[in-house]
Amino acid sequence: MFRLKIFLFSILISGTVFSQTPAEAGALFESGNYSEAVVAYGHLLKKNPKDALYQYRLGVSAYETGDFEKAIAPLENAGNKYPQRHFYLGKIYFDNYLFEQAATAYENYLNSLSPEEPGYPEIEKNINRAKLGARFITRIEDVEIVDSVVVDKKNFLAAISLPADLGTLKQQRLHMGENKLVDHMQYTTQRGDRMYSSEYLDENSDLFTSLKLLDEWAEKQPLNDLNTESNENYPFLLLDGITLYFASDGEDSMGGYDIFITRLNTSENSFLKPENIGMPFNSPFNDYMFMMDEFRNIGWFASDRYQPEGKLAVYQFIPNKEKKIVRSESPDSLISRARIEEFSGRKINLPEQALKNQSTNVSPRAVVFINNRVSYSGANDFKSNEARNHYFQLQKLTEEKQIVETELKNLRVTYSSESGQQRHAAGQRILELESRLRTLPHQIKTLEKMMRNAENIVLVE
Repeated sequence: MFRLKIFLFSILISGTVFSQTPAEAGALFESGNYSEAVVAYGHLLKKNPKDALYQYRLGVSAYETGDFEKAIAPLENAGNKYPQRHFYLGKIYFDNYLFEQAATAYENYLNSLSPEEPGYPEIEKNINRAKLGARFITRIEDVEIVDSVVVDKKNFLAAISLPADLGTLKQQRLHMGENKLVDHMQYTTQRGDRMYSSEYLDENSDLFTSLKLLDEWAEKQPLNDLNTESNENYPFLLLDGITLYFASDGEDSMGGYDIFITRLNTSENSFLKPENIGMPFNSPFNDYMFMMDEFRNIGWFASDRYQPEGKLAVYQFIPNKEKKIVRSESPDSLISRARIEEFSGRKINLPEQALKNQSTNVSPRAVVFINNRVSYSGANDFKSNEARNHYFQLQKLTEEKQIVETELKNLRVTYSSESGQQRHAAGQRILELESRLRTLPHQIKTLEKMMRNAENIVLVE
């Protein structure tokens, strides 16, 4: 009897939803109850599939609930009676790297506005950003991305094992207003004689520099060659002392922060015009904190592309000696490379201190990165049993690697302080552990790749 009541109740509820009138659906839409509006307008369209208002409101409701794929068709079918549909289509196309379509959609929307309207300048910016993206996606750098880890934005530097001989970076989170958090970044050169930092003035971030004079720092000076009315932040200077990377969300950015490069003209003590370094480093989202170790041939950068609020991905890559461009006639292939949907899985040998920093500051296995859109927090998240088994094996190998490194460190102390039989025994064990340590990284990387591939197969099905 109880089950029958539940069944009848569910029929009553579903009947109430699906029997809604256009006025009731409109009330849901106007009140911002978009999840129920999607259901209501979906039902109304079954009766009147060519109704432009229903198409438009279904598309907007789907967009507002985050179902962008479901939003495209009804927005495209809404017709020119509702020009704002072009605005939503422009945003969807842009975030999915369909830049030419985004530019066209934004231009169609702009044509429906008068230049005096408040949103007109912003749409012009969106058009320029889409055209910039369309240009960049034809010139994606063919760079080898080897790994990524998803971390909290508030302390993302802990995921980057920056060797001490590259200098030091400090991140400070500042509260600017009730709901605004910003990063104050400070980079100091390896010699400790020059500093680059970001400061917030008049609600914008600017870059500053300072030189150390004897035991004190000189007054910070703004980098007027680089600062704009937009935000400039996240500075990093290469060891050559003249090549500076930073992030800006100005007019030459695709959207949010993009990474830029500039060089110091030492004869005039001024910086050259910055250049956007393009894809895959930059995206329609926020990309910043580009760092590179030219001696060890390793680099890092951070991005919040396709990440939840408060999270970002720190990517690790192998820099090119000379810039190489991805050659492909397939738009889907270019988008995949621009989004960084694949990793090579190659092992990068970091110096001992960097490995130490990596193990003490952050656990790179705390979040399991499956692909550019999916990350897991533990074994229970896996859909594939095969991938889950690889995950468990990976945990064991990672733990073994940490144990081996610790034992090696202790044995080296013993070897240097003892003599005779104890020194000989320690030496033999050191050789064994070093041999094992040479094989473990390759096994870990292989398991990581097998785990990701197995899980991605299930996710695609």
